[in-house]
This record gives sequence, structure tokens and C-alpha cells, in this order.
Amino acid sequence: MGTGNRLKTFTGRYLDPTSLASTDFDIIDQAHALSMEPRFQGHTPFPYSVAQHAVLVSHEPTVCPDGPFLPDSDGICHAKYKLVHDNGEAYFRDIPTPIKDRPEFSVYRHWEADCLVKILAWLNLSPFVPQCVKEADRRLAVREGIELMNERYPGEASKAMIFRISQRQAKDEYLARFRELFLE
Repeated sequence: MGTGNRLKTFTGRYLDPTSLASTDFDIIDQAHALSMEPRFQGHTPFPYSVAQHAVLVSHEPTVCPDGPFLPDSDGICHAKYKLVHDNGEAYFRDIPTPIKDRPEFSVYRHWEADCLVKILAWLNLSPFVPQCVKEADRRLAVREGIELMNERYPGEASKAMIFRISQRQAKDEYLARFRELFLE
């Protein structure tokens, strides 16, 4: 039996990434795929995955224009959003910004954004990623540029330390952080 327009995930699910339902999602699939997905298209001195990036972002201090963000009702301070902000890339590749921002990729950007909104709903999070989460992601991107690409991007750099870890360790760290934030 052919799969048509469906893709097979790590856990064996078949799904159409352009038409996702909450029943399609599994955090094991997402952690596995993100741990296998390289940042910067793999042009780094050592393997550095989207999963490792997400864990580092989730530990970034939250800084908002009006000062430190006060904890939300469950006391997690946007760490949940920081961890899952790129989870759509488990189903849609991490395409470099200069390519992804081209007009020809507008449908792709729509599908990826729709996927993230559905993942956020599946996790009982609002579909609106807070601006301070985007700022934390940007600070880490500046640090990644310095440490991994020998490039200085504009803006303040994160103080995070980036180490070489295995794909398995990135996956395990992602799942441990997910359990800490969503299940405890």
C-alpha cells in the first residue's frame, strides 16, 4: 500500500503535514526529528541540532521591554514556548532564512506556521508566541553565530554555552526538558 502524500514518522505514524490533526502529534517523533535536524544546514564545526537549540532557548532568561516577565499561572515563565517554538520543523525542514523568505516559499511558510499553531493547541498553549520568546531565540542565534559560524549577527548575544553533544543526547535532553515543563 502506497503512502501517497503522507510521510512516515519515527514512531511509524503516517500523516499529511499540510493537513495535520492533533492525533498526528507525538513528542517522541518531534524530539527525534528535531535532534536529527541540523541548524545552519549543517554548516557548523560539529553537529548542532534544532533540539539542542530549543533546549538552550528554553533556559534563556525572559526579558521583556518593561522588565522581567512575571511567571504565568503555572509559574513556567514562557519556557514552554521557548522549548517548542521550532517544533513545526519536525514536519517541515529548517530552511535557511534567505531562501525561506522568498515569495516562492509563501505556501511553505503558511504550512509550517499552521503546523506550529496546531502543535501549540495540542500542548494547550495559545497560538500567539510571545515576543520575549522570539527575543530569547534571537539572542541565542547571535551566540550561535559567534560560536558556530564565526559570524557576528546584530543584537545582544546569549550567555549560553554551546557544546558538542550526540544526537541521542540532544533527543534525551529535549525529552527531559519537555517532561520537566509539561508533565511535572
